[in-house]
Amino acid sequence: MKIDNKDFASLVETWVLLEIESAKRAAQRRTIEDIEAIRRAQKIYADKVKMNEIAVEEDMMFHLAISDAGKNAALKSLLLTIMPDIIKKIIQIDIYKNVRAVSIIVEHEEILSNIIDQEPEKAASTMQRHLSDILTYSRRFGTQNGNGSNGVH
Repeated sequence: MKIDNKDFASLVETWVLLEIESAKRAAQRRTIEDIEAIRRAQKIYADKVKMNEIAVEEDMMFHLAISDAGKNAALKSLLLTIMPDIIKKIIQIDIYKNVRAVSIIVEHEEILSNIIDQEPEKAASTMQRHLSDILTYSRRFGTQNGNGSNGVH
């Protein structure tokens, strides 16, 4: 996909919607193996953050492990379609320099806990809260660069 700043906000909005649904499905359908895969992905992310390194790809692998646990191939396919563009744009505009990486570790743990406890609504709301900063940033980014989103903040 060729995305400009306005399209980036739309792409992130779509990604957030997919991630919320993915977390909900994971809480409903996860297996012990899925929980272990999500834990492994979270540990890899946390280890990289603790080494003070940017962990964009590792963050996305955590989210894909949740998608796997949701057992919905179409949903995962949609995520896989848009994630490369999101990763590329995040790196290009250097969003992670302003990200609170340590608090993301805590948020990931809370999402995982909701999935383990099979709390779909809590998993969905925690995922929504987790991704709210990047959604807000993507909308502001488009506006600041003259391309504007729909003005919703």
